[in-house]
Amino acid sequence: MSLPSPYVRLPNDLLGTPPMEARGAIMHAMLIDGDRSAQQRYCDAALNGFPNARYKFRVVGDTVLVTAIYVPEMRSLDPLERQNGFVGEADIAFWSIVLCSDVQQQEPDRIMWLPSFMFVDSGPAMASGREIYGYPKCASQIVRASTDPARADVSVATLHFERFGPDEYAAVRPICSVGGASSALADNNKSVASFAEALSIEAVGNVPPFPQLGMPQVMLRQYRDATRAGMAALKEVLVVTPSAGPVIDSGMLPSGLKIGINPSASHDVRSTLGLTEVNPVSLGAWLRFDFKVGWARRLLP
Repeated sequence: MSLPSPYVRLPNDLLGTPPMEARGAIMHAMLIDGDRSAQQRYCDAALNGFPNARYKFRVVGDTVLVTAIYVPEMRSLDPLERQNGFVGEADIAFWSIVLCSDVQQQEPDRIMWLPSFMFVDSGPAMASGREIYGYPKCASQIVRASTDPARADVSVATLHFERFGPDEYAAVRPICSVGGASSALADNNKSVASFAEALSIEAVGNVPPFPQLGMPQVMLRQYRDATRAGMAALKEVLVVTPSAGPVIDSGMLPSGLKIGINPSASHDVRSTLGLTEVNPVSLGAWLRFDFKVGWARRLLP
């Protein structure tokens, strides 16, 4: 790996400079049943492939968290860039819950989010997410049925292969959706505390209360080598810990929500996470809040 050198900002640069601030974000958080073994295979491929690594990662539950975040205002807090203005974005993501353990036992175990698929409707969000942090973001078309924060219905389409073959054509097709809520009102006797019960995380030692808006997010950041087949010019594991402001407003989502996952060869959400065509939401909530995404910490190598 070459030593860091000053970043050259060119006129066609899509990347925002951290830290980034989101204002007035609406987040829908939904729990569905996946398969721990399938998620562990993804975790091993993404995080556990470094030889003699100090940290090891394992999935601690079958549950998959699906989030839909709608940000009307996202801006860089860089003193110069913040004068440029702001952009909006929508972001649909699938997360596994992993335990990070220090092999040297010098740091306590930590619970983290591991993203596997992220669909965004903003070019800058995709470019910045992938290049700066390693978030697995794909450019997508995201259509909400309503701007009501208590309505989670949404459809997502992205460029993907439904099947592989020399004559197959990649096209923008539906990849996932949220819908099917009953007309009944949400059970507001439940709260965010219900998420901890639904996840049924096994005892993992000294870990912080779960869940938290500011929980660490861990991902593989890598770039293909342009001169050698099958090699990476850069490969590292980063941890990003968003800083969440006070919750402005919140509520529970209606019962009966289902998350549909379309078949795909190139974006195989089902097999990667152990999901099915239709996945009932066991618990869902919505939040309105501000948050910041700052600089990452390099864990590996």
